[in-house]
Amino acid sequence: MRPTTTRLLALTAMLAACTSQVTPATPATTTTTLPPVTTPATTSAPPYEVSGAPVELTALVHDTYLQVGESGGIVAAEIAAAGEPGLPSAQASFANFRGVGVAVVETDRDTLAAVDDGSGWRWVGGRIGGTAVLPSLPGVYAVIGSDARSGEDPTRARADSLHLVGIDGLGGARLVGIPRDSWVPGPDGRTGKINGTLAAGGPDALITTIQGMTGYPIDGYVLTGFDGFQEMVGNILGGVLITVETPMNDRASGALFSVGEMTMNGIDALAFSRNRKGLADGDFGRQRNGGLMLVAGVVTAKLRGPLSVPGLLAASEPWLYTNLSPAQLLELSLAVHLIDPLSVSNEVLPGRSDTRGAASVVILGEETAGILAGLPGAG
Repeated sequence: MRPTTTRLLALTAMLAACTSQVTPATPATTTTTLPPVTTPATTSAPPYEVSGAPVELTALVHDTYLQVGESGGIVAAEIAAAGEPGLPSAQASFANFRGVGVAVVETDRDTLAAVDDGSGWRWVGGRIGGTAVLPSLPGVYAVIGSDARSGEDPTRARADSLHLVGIDGLGGARLVGIPRDSWVPGPDGRTGKINGTLAAGGPDALITTIQGMTGYPIDGYVLTGFDGFQEMVGNILGGVLITVETPMNDRASGALFSVGEMTMNGIDALAFSRNRKGLADGDFGRQRNGGLMLVAGVVTAKLRGPLSVPGLLAASEPWLYTNLSPAQLLELSLAVHLIDPLSVSNEVLPGRSDTRGAASVVILGEETAGILAGLPGAG
């Protein structure tokens, strides 16, 4: 598998200063201080438990930090290499996502992610000291927002919001929006608007189309429709703070906003992300605003802390469509907490508006290939 602008600086600063405006859900977090071990390590867990957490996960923490056996894999090896033996203070949260246990453990040294798919808890990565250990993560991922209304199948609607996220697994990321009207070859060889590919052939067809544009594999996708977007932004994240830079008066999308900072609920966030009729650069501006919304979501999630990840994943399950496994999605979610939003560039592929028949389309510019090739994790 295969890394700001003044707006992002202002957005991050406002979110940090105004966290009281966002009411986060309380994650299922428990705290324990693991007692010092004065006897030689054994493969049996000591007589303690993390309140509310599986005893097997507690045993994994114990065995990993005392370097007992090989069950910890690469994470245990990294901890051993760090030369910090002994049991640290630890906090844990866990939840069930698609039948798999997902957990985050925070110690006074590290942040670790674990899964249990029925064969016992195992580490999938994390941050050990100041080093990211996310072996499956580096790559390019598609974030897709379809225009499916209530009762419609989000995987068979138009892909009106489309972004590629390149992640290097070390804390670097880059965001590139693809205009929804981009005129590109589809999986069948016929050229059409990229947003119609999802409606015609589903996520696999859309990913195949994107791969044809980029020349390299896309490592996974996450997708939701109108209802899912509103639920995840408004209720699960608790709203996001956005800087509206130009007045919006688009009754088609419902975007009726004055200039300034505002905490947007799900309905407002959807209207802001869909607005294009009131923007000077139309579809390009819409994708740029969609990128701002994604970065705002990253900042809001970071403010909740890594222990919120399992609960957020579980709450999002009914609204989220993805080809990533629970372990991969847990790694991707944990990566959010390793990314500095100030370092995330928010770009949109350049091009020009044109027509094909009666359709308004976007002809992508010559710079497209270079921008796509420069995504972290590409190739």
